[in-house]
Amino acid sequence: MVFSGLELQELLLIMFSAPILSACVASLAGSWRLSASSFIFFISIIGAWASIDLINLFLSEGHSFVNVSFLNVLHFNIEPINLVFVSMLLWLWAATNLYSISYLSMNIKILPGKFFLFLSLSIFCTLCIAFASNLISMFVGYELLTLATYPLVVHLGKDEERKSARVYLYVLLGSSFILLLPAIAYLEAVVGNTDFAVGGIMQQLSFSSVTILFMMFLYGVAKSAIVPVHFWLPRAMVASFPVSAVLHAVAVVKSGIFIMMKISVYIFGLDYLQNNIFKVYDTNIITVLCALSLLVSAVLALYQTKIKMLLAYSTINQLSICLIAVSMFHPVAIKAAILHMVSHAFGKITLFFASGYIYCNSTISEIKDFKGLGRKMKLITAIFTISAFSIIGMPIFAGFISKAYIYYAALSPSINYFVLCVLTISILFTAHYFIKIIYNIYEENHELSSKRKKVYENKLFSSMTFAIIFTFLGVVFYFWIYQYIYQLIDIIRYTI
Repeated sequence: MVFSGLELQELLLIMFSAPILSACVASLAGSWRLSASSFIFFISIIGAWASIDLINLFLSEGHSFVNVSFLNVLHFNIEPINLVFVSMLLWLWAATNLYSISYLSMNIKILPGKFFLFLSLSIFCTLCIAFASNLISMFVGYELLTLATYPLVVHLGKDEERKSARVYLYVLLGSSFILLLPAIAYLEAVVGNTDFAVGGIMQQLSFSSVTILFMMFLYGVAKSAIVPVHFWLPRAMVASFPVSAVLHAVAVVKSGIFIMMKISVYIFGLDYLQNNIFKVYDTNIITVLCALSLLVSAVLALYQTKIKMLLAYSTINQLSICLIAVSMFHPVAIKAAILHMVSHAFGKITLFFASGYIYCNSTISEIKDFKGLGRKMKLITAIFTISAFSIIGMPIFAGFISKAYIYYAALSPSINYFVLCVLTISILFTAHYFIKIIYNIYEENHELSSKRKKVYENKLFSSMTFAIIFTFLGVVFYFWIYQYIYQLIDIIRYTI
């Protein structure tokens, strides 16, 4: 353990301090230099290591759910779901910082100080969401995250960026104030508190009220990008590749999935949801709605011609898979959702990093222009290909392990044929649109100019390359990461 001998509160303080210190460095660095961005990367590594030590300390002390307070003013809780989420968040934040060092030097229109400032603030807001002890403080962190990421979307300040950023802001703020906040207020009025607790706090709502309230949470947390409140996400693709990676793999969309897990396990309680959510035949209505989101996003992904837009709709599709797993309201399914959240994070951030690398070295963004890249950018395209296989769910990579576990969840304790069919259809659609790209990559009838080839050769050993390899290792060696995650999520308590 790097921070041996520290208490839970001290490790939490290190983790919260890392993005704040990074934001200070970004705002105070007047004349931006490589040393400043390198220092921010170093700070993020410290925060990431602290998250590992927090997990080890949590496991060694035999905890399953702990409330922590600072000076009896700030209250947090620590439990297995948020520990997995935070560790994923901080390590991929560090990878994004490393990637951005070279990316920003090759894209001089992006202001490094502003970029790192709001990226660090976004991570801090996500930590506030992760460790919130109740829905009210989580809501505050949720709204602050929307505001902190807005400048990243609108960074270049062109008309297209401003229009897309307004959609981003209006959808996320509108859904949370129209649906999420009233749901929290209703819960506070009926139950008397919104604290997260083992087994949940919902024991007195009527059958119909439970379904309606859960649906308000489902669509109010629009960061999970469920259809039809999904369209903010493709519009946000006007942002730079590192920002897109943060939106899709690290902070924003994963915070939406995380919130729905927390609400299901620690607000409603899985047993309570299983018995009180309205069912259509043998499948509950929440699973049906998530399945519709999955199928719609899969179809829309088929018709995309730009790589970032395809990855955006693919993200919506994979997030819907996480939500379907959550909607089964079973301990095995919750574990499957957590595993898929992490496996998708590694796979999708690697795809965005690789696509950004290709764009920086060849200005290619259209899928049809990927032809022949497999012979010009062998390392990066090979990484892109394997990461795409992982998202599809092919053995032996990360996506296969998590999707196999979702299949297992659909078979336990009774067979859920609806989930099995929908998940299989999704995998077939995903295979179709990714194999189309991979086929283009390895076609022979396209040649890059000698100038672009030279640029590629000169930039091979940039920080972008090392960041891509780092996240790619999570895709390839997820079997070992999965075992570590499972050790942690296996101690989740679902009932008192």
